[in-house]
Amino acid sequence: LVFYNIFHNLQGHGSLRLTKGWMYTFSIFSSMAIGSLYELEEYGEDVLMHSNRLGTAFDTGNDMLMNTVGAILLVLCIAIVRRRRV
Repeated sequence: LVFYNIFHNLQGHGSLRLTKGWMYTFSIFSSMAIGSLYELEEYGEDVLMHSNRLGTAFDTGNDMLMNTVGAILLVLCIAIVRRRRV
């Protein structure tokens, strides 16, 4: 939602020209990128501090999958709400 609002506001000010589809796509990709950075931070913290935050072997993959699914569902909700407003 944060990235969608950023792209939407930039478009409203004329700083960015994207179609709705590209705005939705970049919102999802931006969310995936931030999720990946968080997973790298989690890994680095575990290696350096021995925090044992990594959990099982599937933890990182599951976290990234759920982040992506959540971003897609949120963008779909935004698209449905915006379509009904028009």
